[in-house]
This record gives sequence, C-alpha cells and structure tokens, in this order.
Amino acid sequence: MIGDVQFLPGYSVLLVDDPAVERLSDLPKSKRLAFLSDMDKLGEAVERACGRLDPAFRRVNL
Repeated sequence: MIGDVQFLPGYSVLLVDDPAVERLSDLPKSKRLAFLSDMDKLGEAVERACGRLDPAFRRVNL
C-alpha cells in the first residue's frame, strides 16, 4: 500500500500483538528483543526485494 504523503512505492508495518502497547519501551525486555529481531528480518527482506527491482536502491528507514 502507499501512504498519502509517501513518494516511495510501498511500505511495511510491523505491529505488536498487544493493543495496550504504545511504544517499544512498553514491552518487556524479552518481547522487545523479539520485536527488534523481527524488524531486522523484515528490513533485510525489504532491502533484498527493493535492490532486485531497482539497482539505484540505497537504504531502508526502520
């Protein structure tokens, strides 16, 4: 999907499974580390996919 103010061809959103969590620091340390590990995996996948589609691709903002 494309956001209203976004100029890039898409984005990904990684969410926690607890609606009460409003910020990363609300998570217990073990869940925070698991979330950051998932974010790392998602970032790498997006980088690989974008790099294959566009040789000028430079980075992902996490």
